[in-house]
Amino acid sequence: MLMMFQLCQVMVILISFSSSITLLASDQLHPGEVEALRQIGKTVNEDGQLSLKFVDSCQPNGLVKTELTSAPPNLEGNSTIECNCSITDDNYCHITSFLLKDYSLPGRLPPELANLTYVQKIDFTRNYLYGTIPVEWASMKYLSFISLAANRLSGNIPAHLGSFTALTYLNLESNQFSGVVPPELGKLVNLKTLILSGNKLVGTLPEALAQIKNLTDFRVSDNNLNGTVPEFIGNWTQLQKLVLYATGLQGLIPLAIFYLEKLSDLRIADMPGPEFQLPNVTIRRDTLVLRNINLTGTIPENAWKVETTLDLTFNKLVGEIPPNTIRRRQFTFLSGNKLTGTVQDPFLQNSPNLDVSYNNFSRSPRCSSSKENNINWFRSSSSNNKLNDLLPCSEISRCPKYYGSFHINCGGQDVKNGRILYEGDHDQGSGSNAAARSYYRLGSNWGFSSTGDFMDDENFYDNKYTLQSNSNLVDSGLYATARKTPLSITYYGYCLENGNYTVRLHFAEIEFTDEKLYNKVASRVFDIYIQGIQVQKDFNFTEEAKGSSRNFTIAFNTTVTDRTLEIRLYWAGKGTTVIPIRGNYGPIISAISVCSGYRTYCEGEN
Repeated sequence: MLMMFQLCQVMVILISFSSSITLLASDQLHPGEVEALRQIGKTVNEDGQLSLKFVDSCQPNGLVKTELTSAPPNLEGNSTIECNCSITDDNYCHITSFLLKDYSLPGRLPPELANLTYVQKIDFTRNYLYGTIPVEWASMKYLSFISLAANRLSGNIPAHLGSFTALTYLNLESNQFSGVVPPELGKLVNLKTLILSGNKLVGTLPEALAQIKNLTDFRVSDNNLNGTVPEFIGNWTQLQKLVLYATGLQGLIPLAIFYLEKLSDLRIADMPGPEFQLPNVTIRRDTLVLRNINLTGTIPENAWKVETTLDLTFNKLVGEIPPNTIRRRQFTFLSGNKLTGTVQDPFLQNSPNLDVSYNNFSRSPRCSSSKENNINWFRSSSSNNKLNDLLPCSEISRCPKYYGSFHINCGGQDVKNGRILYEGDHDQGSGSNAAARSYYRLGSNWGFSSTGDFMDDENFYDNKYTLQSNSNLVDSGLYATARKTPLSITYYGYCLENGNYTVRLHFAEIEFTDEKLYNKVASRVFDIYIQGIQVQKDFNFTEEAKGSSRNFTIAFNTTVTDRTLEIRLYWAGKGTTVIPIRGNYGPIISAISVCSGYRTYCEGEN
């Protein structure tokens, strides 16, 4: 009688291993699998900088120990090689799961894995592996799980993946795959999760994908697809999660998608198309993100029932927030619409993180944030007093004087750079880590408005809106910190002299540094707007700076006509979202310098 598999999900990393361990025959791995492990260690580590070896026995906890020597500093890899000694009656143990995550392995995907006959799961997430998926893996009849996210695999997605008929999970996110989505993937009829985001895929989504009837999770964001969102997605009745950010697809969203009964997490963003109204469906949703997709009309009653995250930013929605809308949800983002009326107290009290900026609301009777709630009112109404629109609830009603410059050290404290004082925007006050926030510097003439949550990171409260550098930069003072946003941040100047200005934006990649090789896979892509005009699309300053930990400055000319100036960074759904963990993405900025006239240098006037 076969015993149950001895499976265990713990991390085991050994820096050293004593060869004096006495092996019991019943604990020994099959000799063919031992040899395969030796070959795998060589294939995934071509440069030899990381000594990776596997012990040839199955431990009582159901794991094969991994011997790691000559490791780079700060390496925090995750090795879990599971084994089972009761699969067969040949008196040998056999490997059933092979996981090497976060090691920055620089070699190729090992064809030798096919010699581990009983493996069900392969996971090489966050390494630096190149090449493509070995055709030899198709012979692994028990293989049901493949995750290759955040590597540098390239070429076309191989058609032979259609032979991996036992697959239920396939994740190729954040690689360099190009070409079309192969129709052969439609043969994977057992597939439940298919993640193709963060590649260079083109063409349409093939009709053959409609054959995957049991799909529960489909993501294809950040690609260069064309055509429209296919109608067959509306027939995936088991679908629970759909993420279509910046896919390249255009046109109307099939209405059938909104009526999928199990679809609790729906995210579609940055997709051009004709205007359309959101249908009033009764499906229960935990997450609804419909951002920058030309939504019009009023927000339907059932949309207000979303339980965790409601994001309808940057559309053309009109109307009022219903007075009886009191469901408490963690995040409500309504920025960039044409909403009107008064925001009622019950709605505010049930909105821990609420952004109503860039709308046409009347001023609420309680417009300031409480200690429990973070509310962004920036430009939320069309008031007669421009300062009240910019700085709601402030005591400033008119400009004490007019300025010709401002200088900001983003994410940090005050820093002197040459003769200029860059004023810090980092404060220890309430809401400093809020997902919806408006801040202005007392005694000065600038502030910022920020919105967005780092979705999927499973952490609402940590300090993730500022960054601190550990690298040696050319100017560590100015570039030691940065402010970060998961969606949109607007830095603004007010009480400015009207006229021409030079805006200088300072950047340095201080998060995706070369200390970990897989950071080279990471990319940070966003758009820049000045005075509402897009001046940079798909901006990647690390490419411009030719590497991380290198500062880069870009200048723009603009004009101030109404005493105010706005600089907005917007994440349009592109760039890496899984390094160093899932839910990490969005623009960062180190410093801002604004000077009157078309000049590259001006001294602070504050």
